[in-house]
Amino acid sequence: MCKTLAAQLQHLLNSWGITRLDLDRISESTYPNYTILYYMNRITFLLGAGASIPAGFASTECLTEKVLAPEGYHRHTDGRFYPDNGPIGPDHITPVVRRIIHWLLVQTQEYFQYRDEPRKLNYEDIYYLTSQLEDDATELQNPAVLPLMRKLKCDMISWAEFKQYREWNPHCVSDPDSFDFNKFCRETRNYIEDIVNDVLSNNLKCYLKHLEIIKIIYQTRGLELKGIATLAHDTHVERNLRSAGIKLADGFKSPICGDSLRIWTNQFPASDGIPFIKLHGSVNWNLFDLPEQHLDEYKTLPHTEIGICEPLYLENSVYLHNGSVNGRPLLLIGTFNKPIKYNWGLMLDIHYRFRKILRDSDTLVVCGYSFGDKAINTQLGFWHNAERSRLLVVIDPNDQSAVIKSARFAAKDLLGKSQVHFIKGGMQDVEPDKLLGVLKSRLTRSSCWNLRAP
Repeated sequence: MCKTLAAQLQHLLNSWGITRLDLDRISESTYPNYTILYYMNRITFLLGAGASIPAGFASTECLTEKVLAPEGYHRHTDGRFYPDNGPIGPDHITPVVRRIIHWLLVQTQEYFQYRDEPRKLNYEDIYYLTSQLEDDATELQNPAVLPLMRKLKCDMISWAEFKQYREWNPHCVSDPDSFDFNKFCRETRNYIEDIVNDVLSNNLKCYLKHLEIIKIIYQTRGLELKGIATLAHDTHVERNLRSAGIKLADGFKSPICGDSLRIWTNQFPASDGIPFIKLHGSVNWNLFDLPEQHLDEYKTLPHTEIGICEPLYLENSVYLHNGSVNGRPLLLIGTFNKPIKYNWGLMLDIHYRFRKILRDSDTLVVCGYSFGDKAINTQLGFWHNAERSRLLVVIDPNDQSAVIKSARFAAKDLLGKSQVHFIKGGMQDVEPDKLLGVLKSRLTRSSCWNLRAP
């Protein structure tokens, strides 16, 4: 591009609030006497858990009902909780866990009533409180939870379910200051994790109409799909986009040629496809170990790493499943405990990658997200405020006022700004042309130069 034309284009971009001229974002259409130059609209999708509901997956409300149900799951001798399928052996832990869950629900309800913040609680609120009690015994000590711990311990020893557990396990003492309280906190957390994993790993009816929006954006000239980030744990988005011929780079690679396992490498080369980021983990992410006999042979491989086994067997892999986690996948569940996990292991890499993708995006399309994650909301606010030309598009079944009302405090200001466009409707109900109209309207801010002029 000649200097004069570049200067003209930069002047035009300045009028749009874009201060940097990025030649990689210039798309041109050449005609006999002139060329039209378009400044590419770089788009990223952020999908909340609600974006999985059109595919047939359980909603947050449905998962909460299963967690609060008086039956449906039992604890196996391997330490995991499974759906009830016929007769089971002695299980004196699950009844205590269910009692703890309902006790924590009541405490959480009283808290929000005291704050005069009526809201419908869900399983993630309960998980957050459980994690606080368990984490207090490890690295995240919090003196403020001591009264709650003492109250729960004293109540537990009077429960019929706990007395039955003591009869089954004579080593369990009745003194509230002596029995293994942390064990029950851990079992409660495991109970919730295993139910979420079970429900989101099984979906016989998968509807895909809602993904057409992403496919059409990917195929549309003048629009560049920079990345897809999801807060959901299920795998329907990546599976179906790949089946449609859209290559995705998810940061996992086979450790060696022909291996059936893909381990985390934090590499997203353009040749692998569009960056695909799972911000809250996935039902198919598990911990794997490199056996002792392979340590010398594969010196460049990590000893322990998160991996995705495709297909679900390891006969052809140099890695073995790490039994210490009882087969539980890496899932981030809860509320305010999640930002702490964002700084752990591969999650630190993933959230850095998300910020990098946002930085290189002009438009963020949000679907199925209630703006309840404070850390994510903060990143969205920083991104939106960095350049006044950036646009946030929110696709939601509720209108703008309802979305703002249900959002966390930091997101309310963001959602009320002029550079936020709301499209009312579920992701599956919104016609792609409606979203394209919003995105293409930014491409009409183009200019035409007669390149043959002297």
